[in-house]
Amino acid sequence: MFSLESVIASDSFVRVVDAFVEAIDLKSFGFAHVECQEEGRPPYHPSVLMKLYLYGYRYGIRTSRKLERETQTNIEAMWLLSGLRPKYKTIADFRKHHSKAFREVFRRFVCLLKEWDLIEGETVAIDSFKIRGSNSLKNNFNDKKLKRHLAYIDAQISEYESMLDSCGQEEDKRVMQQKIEERKEKQSKYEHIQKELEASGEEQISLTDPDSRAVILLRNIVNVGYNIQAPSTKDIGLYPISMFKYDKDKDTYICPQGSIMTTNGRWYRHSESRRRKSGSYQFQRYTTADCKTCENRHLCTQSKANGRVIDRSEYADITEANAKRVNENPEYYRQRQQITEHMFGTLKRQRGFTHVLVRGKEKVLGEVGLMFIGYNLTRCISILGTEKLIKALRECCLCIFKPKYWLILSPNNEFYYFSQKIAA
Repeated sequence: MFSLESVIASDSFVRVVDAFVEAIDLKSFGFAHVECQEEGRPPYHPSVLMKLYLYGYRYGIRTSRKLERETQTNIEAMWLLSGLRPKYKTIADFRKHHSKAFREVFRRFVCLLKEWDLIEGETVAIDSFKIRGSNSLKNNFNDKKLKRHLAYIDAQISEYESMLDSCGQEEDKRVMQQKIEERKEKQSKYEHIQKELEASGEEQISLTDPDSRAVILLRNIVNVGYNIQAPSTKDIGLYPISMFKYDKDKDTYICPQGSIMTTNGRWYRHSESRRRKSGSYQFQRYTTADCKTCENRHLCTQSKANGRVIDRSEYADITEANAKRVNENPEYYRQRQQITEHMFGTLKRQRGFTHVLVRGKEKVLGEVGLMFIGYNLTRCISILGTEKLIKALRECCLCIFKPKYWLILSPNNEFYYFSQKIAA
């Protein structure tokens, strides 16, 4: 005789997953097949697949085929699913069709953690989250890359046409003509992509996953994926912007050599040269004619034709006020490392969350929600203990209709998670 219940430890993570999903009012979050008709073969209940995903993501098992195998070989997964064995296609479709529901469950769980006083909600720390997407670099294009491809193809076509004119045998002419047609077909493809890029108004275009973008992951290694933080510029040994003092009353800058830098009052956009107008910010440009005769020009700019230029954003006052708060409270700022950096290290190194398995921003955020739910459950176990957490989950009902706490999170606060407060 063999009992699955007897081999699952009382403090196992799989028991927490079971209690968590059972506490969710799945219908209120928009999960399909919560209630079924009497006719026909019943589909798998969403709670079964939700449990499987939360359990798998906790241990870095994310692909549908690997999850299918877990249902057949893993004793904890067998206990969690009551012996059910959904096929990989069913598992994959569940993730594809419920990305929004995953995000809503994650949000509501954060609100529940605030109800339990595990989140104060007064300090929000921000860190970068760069992750590879389901789009290869060769299927990502910008204007410069397209022009380079088209120029190379034009040179090949010209070369083959010259060889065609000098060919004496019909077989050689046929081969050259075939190569020219192949190059023209590629040329047409790139021209079509170029038109799509121009019509979109974006700086780059991805063919497989349109929402993904080329990002620098580490040490100038470029991959196509998702990023929520802009990089810092490289130090090239010139005077930094911090050495230029801004006079708010006169609306001028004073350079390190004492020259006054003024603006013509015109507002520019950084994206004008890149065709994109929406989403960019405005700035004013400050210059001085003293650059032409300055002896220390080589310490300030590498430009031979023009002097040093300072661009002041329309949001400069806000960013400067924030920088002042950070500089005045260095100890408070150091909490950011304690709150956020260890979490991303855990997700990437321990749980293998270095790439996404879905395409499109909405589905990617859904997968991020699944990963963060598992992380928060793990933190709850560390703080409350397994038995106390399971008891608390069984006494509550997670549903989407909680207006008292729903206003805590804004619609754009996708990456808000609980971290450090310990319950009494």
